[in-house]
Amino acid sequence: MPADPAVLARLREAGIRRAVRWLPSGGRSVVEPALARWERAIADLNSRNDGGPAGRRTAG
Repeated sequence: MPADPAVLARLREAGIRRAVRWLPSGGRSVVEPALARWERAIADLNSRNDGGPAGRRTAG
């Protein structure tokens, strides 16, 4: 699964509440960039929501 906010949004819309992503093995120079990509994707996904906590949509 790519670190792509659009993919994460489709998963959310399908009712999937958790996704697991394996990280590459290696030193910090390998793992940290992978984590940073996921951090950006999750932040972008959560900034698209309607203000609910941690990216969850709230009933209105």
